[in-house]
Amino acid sequence: MTFIKEWCRLNGDKAIWEYNGLKKFLSGTSPTVKGKSEKGLLDKSGRSTAGTAKDGYYLYIVKIFPDKDTLNEFKEDVSRSVQKVANLNWDKFLTPKKCPKDKSWVEAFNDSVNVQTINRILEISKFPFELKREQLKN
Repeated sequence: MTFIKEWCRLNGDKAIWEYNGLKKFLSGTSPTVKGKSEKGLLDKSGRSTAGTAKDGYYLYIVKIFPDKDTLNEFKEDVSRSVQKVANLNWDKFLTPKKCPKDKSWVEAFNDSVNVQTINRILEISKFPFELKREQLKN
């Protein structure tokens, strides 16, 4: 519950509502608008601004589960982690250090994923999913 409270305190839920409203307004296209969003939670590319909780998957590896003596410390660590991600600036975060020109590190990594291998693993593991590489139109 600590994660959700902190994520909402940092307006993650409001940013998603704003993004969805903006997406509807732009008729299903990628929400890119001139200037800032009305509420200031999104940038001109429709991404949450620095200080706003980010939408996405958060993965935690908990090596020591909290007990009655460490629960407060655990809650503080979770809150700090959500704040750390919220304070990321997308452009600085995505700027590659050692990637091909005109690609973010995310795009470079995604290009390196072997889709056939992932699908074989999914099939062996009996997961009813198939990964497909999306072709973006430029």
